[in-house]
Amino acid sequence: MTAAVATEPQPLVILIDLSSLFWTAWHASGAQEVSAAQRITLENVKRCIGQNDDALVAICCDSGRSFRKDLLPTYKAQRPEKDHASLGELDRVKERLRADGYLLWEAPGFEADDVIATNVEAARALGHDVLICSADKDLLQLVGPGVRALRTHTWTEVGEKEVTERFGVPPAKLGDWLALVGDKSDNVPGAPGIGDKRATALLVKFNNLDALFYTLEADRASVGTKFITDSLDANYDAVMLARKLVALRDDAPIDFRDIYKERRPQPLASNPEVNMETDDMDDESIPISKGPGAPAAPVAEPAKETAGKPIDVVAEMDAPAPTKALTVMPTQPQSFELALEPTSLGVAFKLGAKLYDSRLYVRFGTPEAITAVIMRGREMGLPALTALDSFHVIEGKPAPHAHLITALAERHPDCEYFMLVSSDNKAAEYETKHRRHPRAIRHKYTVQDAIDAGLCTAEIAPRPPMGQKDSRSNWDKRRAEMLRKTCAVQLVRIAYPDRAMGLYSIEELGGDDR
Repeated sequence: MTAAVATEPQPLVILIDLSSLFWTAWHASGAQEVSAAQRITLENVKRCIGQNDDALVAICCDSGRSFRKDLLPTYKAQRPEKDHASLGELDRVKERLRADGYLLWEAPGFEADDVIATNVEAARALGHDVLICSADKDLLQLVGPGVRALRTHTWTEVGEKEVTERFGVPPAKLGDWLALVGDKSDNVPGAPGIGDKRATALLVKFNNLDALFYTLEADRASVGTKFITDSLDANYDAVMLARKLVALRDDAPIDFRDIYKERRPQPLASNPEVNMETDDMDDESIPISKGPGAPAAPVAEPAKETAGKPIDVVAEMDAPAPTKALTVMPTQPQSFELALEPTSLGVAFKLGAKLYDSRLYVRFGTPEAITAVIMRGREMGLPALTALDSFHVIEGKPAPHAHLITALAERHPDCEYFMLVSSDNKAAEYETKHRRHPRAIRHKYTVQDAIDAGLCTAEIAPRPPMGQKDSRSNWDKRRAEMLRKTCAVQLVRIAYPDRAMGLYSIEELGGDDR
């Protein structure tokens, strides 16, 4: 790797493998709406950057047919074919990332791995430390002094020491190791029967592939058993081809200087019906429902007396003045909190657009979805931002947290109490007293009920080893809590159906409430 020439400390360079993030998100989103892959990818890009606010960030992409396909037509051929929906969503992810102010790098014929390798070389030459973000183990070949990798499938950061401990060889020899073992994920051939341990032992003994195969010709017996030597001999061409396939090119036509250019996020919302600079909108004067406790809309003035006047005079009296329409404001002074709330449809739409531009509520997908959730929350008496924090979108439906539905029941004028009776990993039981009912109502929800609903299995999945990503569902991580939430929501439906009308909690829909 080229020695650094800069004398002053340089900012960290973060190189993100977009293909690794997006395709993991696409397959993980399963039956969720198509845009879920975009939301997950954007969240994981931010997770890659973490607290490195001063870092220089570039997102590296595949572009067109890889030159590796020319070396091996079956390269990555075993992977599911990418359909129009997935490719279209990938294009939208790229557009969104550019709008968010990120630098995207791609070069025709090169994979993201090669773009990353090229720019690791350039960054180190200019004195930058580098963080590579990807789940692709091929990129671990680049780890070394000043270069670390964030493994995005486990979200653990590794350096030269960790890579050497994992594979038994240093990063610089990982290409030879992969050539011997092969890579099923990329359909890269190796030498059958040469697994991880044997590959490590051979490279520790012979240092590299060239020395290994030279010794195989000169002193076959010193290489190993007949099984090993026969496999190496029969698969020499496959191993050397694999070495070319896993090798990372550092000549992608990318101008590293682009990473220093200033970029700013661009507005995302572009609703032609909403003028972002004024308060004008066709029906802005129509107040939206503010929920219980919000100030009432002003009462309209009595109609003017028109009896006995000519029709043209009446029309002139009723015609709107040729001035800008005023926003309807409450007749009573508002508290600070309520003053921040939208008081009309037009302001609600503008607020939705501004919040969408903030990138803080990407899970809702569009400004219109944000506005709809705000208005749904106002029907329940929730402030706008509280409503957004209390809802997710599951299977295309706005789904509130179970705590919100329970809170709505506790605020019911006929609710005397709503209390937890018992809770453990096997069942939860709640009790409530409706003032107009003769006796209290109890409801119990068991693990078997959750199994029958397809929400969990009888066995709790074990926690993964320390340092690995915990991808278990909340039913495995916090079973007692999930039983309590589901039990509480079902009791609300039984005792206070008007409070749960049309609401299905995240837990009921099998979503993740994190």
